[in-house]
Amino acid sequence: MSKNTSNLKTSNSLWAIFIFAIFLGLAGNFLPDRTTQAQAINPNEKRIDYCIEFANIEDYPGYIFMAAGSTVAGKPLSPRDCISNYYGESLTIFAIKGGDYSATEKHIAASPKLLRSNMALGREPNTENYISPVGNVSKDHPLIKAVDVLKIEGVTSDGVKIRKLNVRYSYNDGITEELPYQNQAIRPAFKDAPGGSNSTDSSASGFAWWWLIFPIVALLTIAAFFTTRQKRPRP
Repeated sequence: MSKNTSNLKTSNSLWAIFIFAIFLGLAGNFLPDRTTQAQAINPNEKRIDYCIEFANIEDYPGYIFMAAGSTVAGKPLSPRDCISNYYGESLTIFAIKGGDYSATEKHIAASPKLLRSNMALGREPNTENYISPVGNVSKDHPLIKAVDVLKIEGVTSDGVKIRKLNVRYSYNDGITEELPYQNQAIRPAFKDAPGGSNSTDSSASGFAWWWLIFPIVALLTIAAFFTTRQKRPRP
């Protein structure tokens, strides 16, 4: 094998690594929810402790409420339970009459007596009938926790009607504020951080630029290889 052929193969291998690094960097931003299981966090950001709770489950003692998805079996919700473990999958709120309930997950998933609600939980942007976690904020932001409070408006044979009631924000100075929903599709904004940081709710994760470190490192490696080869004295 000639030296030129060997160098060509090495060069091709390096470019292949670079192309793969670009793919890895882009894929890191578009992985399916079940793979990531959580929102991507940039190095200068923090994730807000987030959950949802119901204000009036006790007003419907004849029913059992639960949040369930295609792979997540519903578990009975108690008053003031805070649901937070749904970063990996969209969930829907269901209800079933207490007399029809069974702790057997297979029975619940297949039961025709389950009453579906109008509210789903997940990671897509908020809409009137969809609710997602509060987005990441900068590390120096005082916000530490957010709780969306939902209200059950009614339960009929056609399903469960749920409305977003308010959101409760807690800050690192001990202050808690409760803001009512004026628009079911828009979560009330939390207060700005000192210095005017943006308080816009970005429920869905943005592009995680730090994933681009992979193609950058690969490109620097290729540049270093060619620079070293050019400086190497020829025999």
